[in-house]
Amino acid sequence: MSASEQMAQMLNELMGPRRNAVAGENIEIRFDDEEVCKFFLVGYCPNEMFVNTKTDLGPCGKMHDEGMRKAYRDSDRFEKLGYEEAFLSFIRKLHNDMQKKIKRNMDRLAITQPNVAPPTEESKAKMEKEVEELTEKINECMAQAESLGAAGKIEEAQQVVEQADNHKAARDQLKRALVGAPAPVTDDGMAKQMEVCKICGCFLIVNDAQQRIDEHFLGKQHVGFAKIKATMEEFEVWHLYSGIAKTELLGRFRF
Repeated sequence: MSASEQMAQMLNELMGPRRNAVAGENIEIRFDDEEVCKFFLVGYCPNEMFVNTKTDLGPCGKMHDEGMRKAYRDSDRFEKLGYEEAFLSFIRKLHNDMQKKIKRNMDRLAITQPNVAPPTEESKAKMEKEVEELTEKINECMAQAESLGAAGKIEEAQQVVEQADNHKAARDQLKRALVGAPAPVTDDGMAKQMEVCKICGCFLIVNDAQQRIDEHFLGKQHVGFAKIKATMEEFEVWHLYSGIAKTELLGRFRF
Protein backbone atom coordinates (compact mmCIF):
# COMPACT_ATOMS: atom_id res chain seq x y z
CA MET A 1 0.00 0.00 0.00
CA SER A 2 1.34 3.43 -0.96
CA ALA A 3 1.76 6.30 1.50
CA SER A 4 -1.21 8.12 -0.04
CA GLU A 5 -3.40 5.02 0.27
CA GLN A 6 -2.38 4.61 3.92
CA MET A 7 -3.22 8.25 4.60
CA ALA A 8 -6.60 7.88 2.88
CA GLN A 9 -7.41 4.84 5.00
CA MET A 10 -6.49 6.70 8.20
CA LEU A 11 -8.71 9.63 7.21
CA ASN A 12 -11.55 7.24 6.43
CA GLU A 13 -11.29 5.76 9.90
CA LEU A 14 -11.15 9.18 11.59
CA MET A 15 -13.62 11.18 9.51
CA GLY A 16 -15.53 8.69 7.38
CA PRO A 17 -15.14 7.86 3.69
CA ARG A 18 -17.29 10.82 2.65
CA ARG A 19 -15.17 13.43 4.38
CA ASN A 20 -14.85 15.42 1.12
CA ALA A 21 -18.60 15.95 0.67
CA VAL A 22 -19.54 19.57 0.04
CA ALA A 23 -21.68 21.52 2.49
CA GLY A 24 -25.36 20.73 2.16
CA GLU A 25 -24.79 17.49 0.28
CA ASN A 26 -26.61 14.40 1.49
CA ILE A 27 -23.81 12.31 3.00
CA GLU A 28 -25.91 9.46 4.34
CA ILE A 29 -24.17 6.18 3.52
CA ARG A 30 -26.16 3.18 2.37
CA PHE A 31 -25.18 -0.48 2.43
CA ASP A 32 -25.03 -0.58 -1.38
CA ASP A 33 -22.53 2.29 -1.60
CA GLU A 34 -19.12 1.53 -3.10
CA GLU A 35 -17.20 2.25 0.10
CA VAL A 36 -19.08 -0.39 2.12
CA CYS A 37 -17.49 -3.86 2.25
CA LYS A 38 -20.02 -6.26 0.76
CA PHE A 39 -18.21 -9.32 2.13
CA PHE A 40 -18.69 -7.93 5.64
CA LEU A 41 -22.40 -7.45 4.95
CA VAL A 42 -22.74 -11.10 3.97
CA GLY A 43 -20.60 -12.63 6.69
CA TYR A 44 -17.07 -11.32 7.33
CA CYS A 45 -14.16 -9.74 5.52
CA PRO A 46 -11.45 -12.33 4.69
CA ASN A 47 -8.81 -9.57 4.62
CA GLU A 48 -9.08 -9.27 8.40
CA MET A 49 -8.40 -12.94 9.14
CA PHE A 50 -4.84 -13.44 7.86
CA VAL A 51 -2.99 -10.30 8.94
CA ASN A 52 0.78 -10.96 9.24
CA THR A 53 0.50 -14.55 8.02
CA LYS A 54 1.67 -16.19 4.79
CA THR A 55 -1.86 -15.67 3.45
CA ASP A 56 -2.05 -11.95 4.31
CA LEU A 57 -4.51 -10.42 1.81
CA GLY A 58 -3.65 -6.82 2.65
CA PRO A 59 -6.00 -4.21 4.13
CA CYS A 60 -9.58 -4.08 2.94
CA GLY A 61 -9.92 -0.31 2.82
CA LYS A 62 -13.72 -0.40 2.93
CA MET A 63 -16.24 0.23 5.68
CA HIS A 64 -17.15 -2.53 8.13
CA ASP A 65 -20.26 -1.47 10.01
CA GLU A 66 -22.73 -3.61 11.95
CA GLY A 67 -25.51 -1.13 11.25
CA MET A 68 -24.97 -1.48 7.51
CA ARG A 69 -25.04 -5.25 7.84
CA LYS A 70 -28.35 -5.15 9.70
CA ALA A 71 -29.81 -2.68 7.19
CA TYR A 72 -28.86 -4.99 4.33
CA ARG A 73 -30.28 -8.12 5.95
CA ASP A 74 -33.51 -6.33 6.86
CA SER A 75 -33.97 -4.84 3.39
CA ASP A 76 -36.15 -6.24 0.62
CA ARG A 77 -33.00 -6.57 -1.52
CA PHE A 78 -31.39 -9.11 0.79
CA GLU A 79 -29.80 -11.89 -1.30
CA LYS A 80 -30.85 -10.16 -4.53
CA LEU A 81 -27.73 -8.11 -5.30
CA GLY A 82 -25.20 -10.88 -5.89
CA TYR A 83 -23.21 -10.15 -2.72
CA GLU A 84 -23.51 -13.72 -1.45
CA GLU A 85 -22.35 -15.20 -4.76
CA ALA A 86 -19.34 -12.85 -4.90
CA PHE A 87 -18.42 -13.64 -1.28
CA LEU A 88 -18.73 -17.38 -1.80
CA SER A 89 -16.70 -17.21 -5.02
CA PHE A 90 -13.91 -15.35 -3.23
CA ILE A 91 -13.62 -17.67 -0.25
CA ARG A 92 -13.95 -20.72 -2.52
CA LYS A 93 -10.87 -19.54 -4.42
CA LEU A 94 -8.97 -19.17 -1.14
CA HIS A 95 -10.09 -22.66 -0.15
CA ASN A 96 -9.12 -24.19 -3.51
CA ASP A 97 -5.70 -22.52 -3.44
CA MET A 98 -5.13 -23.97 0.01
CA GLN A 99 -6.15 -27.44 -1.18
CA LYS A 100 -3.49 -27.21 -3.89
CA LYS A 101 -0.91 -26.21 -1.30
CA ILE A 102 -1.92 -29.11 0.95
CA LYS A 103 -1.46 -31.54 -1.93
CA ARG A 104 1.97 -30.08 -2.77
CA ASN A 105 3.08 -30.40 0.84
CA MET A 106 1.77 -33.96 1.08
CA ASP A 107 3.67 -34.87 -2.10
CA ARG A 108 6.81 -33.33 -0.63
CA LEU A 109 6.30 -35.22 2.62
CA ALA A 110 5.89 -38.52 0.75
CA ILE A 111 9.40 -38.00 -0.63
CA THR A 112 11.08 -36.83 2.54
CA GLN A 113 9.58 -39.15 5.17
CA PRO A 114 11.99 -41.85 6.46
CA ASN A 115 11.97 -45.37 5.03
CA VAL A 116 11.04 -44.39 1.50
CA ALA A 117 12.80 -45.22 -1.77
CA PRO A 118 15.73 -42.95 -2.75
CA PRO A 119 14.66 -40.00 -4.90
CA THR A 120 15.20 -40.09 -8.65
CA GLU A 121 17.35 -37.53 -10.45
CA GLU A 122 14.20 -35.70 -11.49
CA SER A 123 12.97 -35.65 -7.90
CA LYS A 124 16.36 -34.41 -6.69
CA ALA A 125 16.28 -31.48 -9.10
CA LYS A 126 12.79 -30.59 -7.94
CA MET A 127 13.79 -30.81 -4.28
CA GLU A 128 16.89 -28.67 -4.83
CA LYS A 129 14.71 -25.98 -6.38
CA GLU A 130 12.29 -26.17 -3.44
CA VAL A 131 15.22 -25.85 -1.00
CA GLU A 132 16.23 -22.61 -2.73
CA GLU A 133 12.68 -21.28 -2.63
CA LEU A 134 12.29 -22.15 1.05
CA THR A 135 15.60 -20.45 1.86
CA GLU A 136 14.35 -17.27 0.19
CA LYS A 137 11.10 -17.45 2.18
CA ILE A 138 13.03 -17.96 5.43
CA ASN A 139 15.20 -14.92 4.74
CA GLU A 140 12.15 -12.83 3.88
CA CYS A 141 10.38 -13.89 7.08
CA MET A 142 13.39 -13.12 9.27
CA ALA A 143 13.84 -9.70 7.68
CA GLN A 144 10.14 -8.97 8.22
CA ALA A 145 10.32 -10.18 11.83
CA GLU A 146 13.31 -7.96 12.50
CA SER A 147 11.47 -4.96 11.06
CA LEU A 148 8.34 -5.71 13.12
CA GLY A 149 10.43 -6.19 16.26
CA ALA A 150 12.18 -2.87 15.73
CA ALA A 151 8.74 -1.24 15.42
CA GLY A 152 7.69 -2.75 18.74
CA LYS A 153 5.22 -5.19 17.18
CA ILE A 154 6.45 -8.16 19.20
CA GLU A 155 3.42 -10.44 18.80
CA GLU A 156 3.36 -9.96 15.03
CA ALA A 157 7.10 -10.57 14.85
CA GLN A 158 6.70 -13.85 16.75
CA GLN A 159 4.05 -15.00 14.26
CA VAL A 160 6.40 -14.32 11.36
CA VAL A 161 9.20 -16.20 13.14
CA GLU A 162 6.84 -19.19 13.45
CA GLN A 163 6.32 -19.05 9.69
CA ALA A 164 10.10 -19.11 9.24
CA ASP A 165 10.34 -22.13 11.55
CA ASN A 166 7.79 -24.01 9.42
CA HIS A 167 9.82 -23.22 6.31
CA LYS A 168 13.01 -24.39 8.05
CA ALA A 169 11.39 -27.69 9.06
CA ALA A 170 10.30 -28.30 5.47
CA ARG A 171 13.75 -27.35 4.13
CA ASP A 172 15.55 -29.61 6.62
CA GLN A 173 13.44 -32.57 5.49
CA LEU A 174 14.32 -31.90 1.87
CA LYS A 175 18.03 -31.57 2.65
CA ARG A 176 18.06 -34.85 4.56
CA ALA A 177 16.30 -36.61 1.69
CA LEU A 178 18.84 -35.22 -0.80
CA VAL A 179 21.86 -36.58 1.09
CA GLY A 180 20.20 -39.76 2.37
CA ALA A 181 20.55 -38.72 6.00
CA PRO A 182 18.31 -40.34 8.63
CA ALA A 183 15.31 -38.45 9.94
CA PRO A 184 15.70 -36.50 13.21
CA VAL A 185 14.73 -38.34 16.38
CA THR A 186 12.63 -37.44 19.39
CA ASP A 187 13.78 -37.67 23.02
CA ASP A 188 12.81 -41.35 23.12
CA GLY A 189 15.00 -42.13 20.12
CA MET A 190 12.14 -42.56 17.65
CA ALA A 191 12.28 -40.95 14.22
CA LYS A 192 10.02 -37.93 13.88
CA GLN A 193 7.03 -38.60 11.69
CA MET A 194 5.56 -35.55 10.00
CA GLU A 195 2.07 -34.86 8.68
CA VAL A 196 0.33 -32.06 6.82
CA CYS A 197 -2.55 -30.16 8.40
CA LYS A 198 -5.62 -30.82 6.25
CA ILE A 199 -6.97 -27.35 7.03
CA CYS A 200 -4.08 -24.91 6.59
CA GLY A 201 -1.30 -26.97 4.97
CA CYS A 202 1.30 -26.55 7.72
CA PHE A 203 3.78 -29.32 8.51
CA LEU A 204 3.16 -30.89 11.92
CA ILE A 205 5.02 -33.45 14.02
CA VAL A 206 2.91 -36.51 14.70
CA ASN A 207 2.18 -36.82 18.44
CA ASP A 208 3.83 -33.46 19.13
CA ALA A 209 3.62 -31.76 22.53
CA GLN A 210 0.04 -30.74 23.30
CA GLN A 211 1.05 -27.10 23.79
CA ARG A 212 2.46 -26.87 20.26
CA ILE A 213 -0.62 -28.60 18.87
CA ASP A 214 -2.89 -26.14 20.68
CA GLU A 215 -0.85 -23.19 19.43
CA HIS A 216 -1.24 -24.45 15.87
CA PHE A 217 -5.01 -24.87 16.14
CA LEU A 218 -5.33 -21.36 17.61
CA GLY A 219 -3.12 -19.76 14.95
CA LYS A 220 -4.63 -17.20 12.58
CA GLN A 221 -4.02 -19.25 9.46
CA HIS A 222 -5.61 -22.44 10.81
CA VAL A 223 -8.55 -20.60 12.37
CA GLY A 224 -9.09 -18.58 9.18
CA PHE A 225 -9.19 -21.53 6.80
CA ALA A 226 -11.31 -23.56 9.23
CA LYS A 227 -13.79 -20.67 9.24
CA ILE A 228 -13.81 -20.52 5.44
CA LYS A 229 -14.48 -24.26 5.22
CA ALA A 230 -17.33 -24.00 7.74
CA THR A 231 -18.81 -21.00 5.90
CA MET A 232 -18.87 -22.85 2.59
CA GLU A 233 -20.70 -25.73 4.26
CA GLU A 234 -23.17 -23.32 5.87
CA PHE A 235 -23.97 -21.69 2.54
CA GLU A 236 -24.72 -25.12 1.11
CA VAL A 237 -27.17 -25.71 3.96
CA TRP A 238 -28.68 -22.28 3.28
CA HIS A 239 -29.59 -23.22 -0.25
CA LEU A 240 -30.76 -26.73 0.67
CA TYR A 241 -33.20 -25.37 3.22
CA SER A 242 -34.53 -22.47 1.19
CA GLY A 243 -38.01 -23.07 2.59
CA ILE A 244 -36.96 -21.92 6.07
CA ALA A 245 -37.42 -18.23 6.79
CA LYS A 246 -34.17 -16.39 6.04
CA THR A 247 -34.07 -14.59 9.36
CA GLU A 248 -34.52 -17.88 11.23
CA LEU A 249 -31.80 -19.66 9.27
CA LEU A 250 -29.44 -16.70 9.49
CA GLY A 251 -29.65 -16.88 13.24
CA ARG A 252 -28.08 -20.34 13.15
CA PHE A 253 -25.01 -19.10 11.30
CA ARG A 254 -21.90 -18.32 13.30
CA PHE A 255 -19.83 -16.12 10.98
